[in-house]
Amino acid sequence: MSEERRRILRLLEKGKITAEEADRLLSALGEEKGGKTLRVLVYKPGRESPKTRIELPLSWAKWALRFIPQKELRKRGIEPELLTEAITKDLKGKIIDVESEEEKVEVYII
Repeated sequence: MSEERRRILRLLEKGKITAEEADRLLSALGEEKGGKTLRVLVYKPGRESPKTRIELPLSWAKWALRFIPQKELRKRGIEPELLTEAITKDLKGKIIDVESEEEKVEVYII
């Protein structure tokens, strides 16, 4: 059994996720190899390489969306509704490009 599967089952065991959520996550693990990926890159101003790089299966991103505080997204110039729409409709390419004094954030579906 993979570490990812164990982690999901531990979350279920601890009551942090429901059986339905665990089922969806376990199903997503099977889709990981051929499915789309959500890539988030966060840059410091003036830097060419990202300080943070996150990649996760798009099916996981769909599940995780409900846990992201919409207020925080809006504060960073990201419209949660547009992000949700881009992820649920399985668009491809750069879906977010936001820059502030503190950071630049780019989000891709690849």
